[in-house]
Amino acid sequence: MTRKLKGAMLASAMLLMPVMAAASTSLHDRLQAAYVADPSPVYLPEGQAQLKALYDEALRTKGLQPEDTVRAMLLYAVAVNEKGDAEAGLGLATDAEALLRKTGRADSDLMGEVLRDKSVYQTLSGQVEAALETQTAALVLTRKYNGDDSPEAGKLMCSMAYAYGLLGRLGDALAYYDDGLKRMSSDHDADGKYTDPGSYAANLGNYAGQL
Repeated sequence: MTRKLKGAMLASAMLLMPVMAAASTSLHDRLQAAYVADPSPVYLPEGQAQLKALYDEALRTKGLQPEDTVRAMLLYAVAVNEKGDAEAGLGLATDAEALLRKTGRADSDLMGEVLRDKSVYQTLSGQVEAALETQTAALVLTRKYNGDDSPEAGKLMCSMAYAYGLLGRLGDALAYYDDGLKRMSSDHDADGKYTDPGSYAANLGNYAGQL
């Protein structure tokens, strides 16, 4: 897999954050900030160690909400995958999925994100057909909680298009790229902006490759 193609898969994960907040901030707040902000420590000096520390703290903390534990798992999964261990990332995402199901949170926006990330690691681990099944389930939740025309749905469709391409199903790949890129484009945005220019450009390049 080329670096560009791998980057396109990881772009759907959206696990980006700034430098960690002070230790005096609550674990919930630090996890939430880490989960939504940009850029991720995983690409910065000491960043992977910071994510490991957050993950370890989450496992030690009694009474932590399942959503917070899941976010810690997903963040650490990015770090281990960045070291080249996609299978470890897949294990963490699978554990996160199991925790949400066990605690009655299977029908949630967060579950859609867990399944989306799990499918990335499945693809990187060579489990492409399984990834497509996971992406199909993730797309249902993404559409429900973000909207059928949302950029989030578009990114997931492009990830599915990439998987179809790996399986040699070029017709399906092109169709999903058409639909996905449309939802991510500036033409689709009320302000005429790209929600995620880097992801859009990477997926556009993959689309060109399939053409």
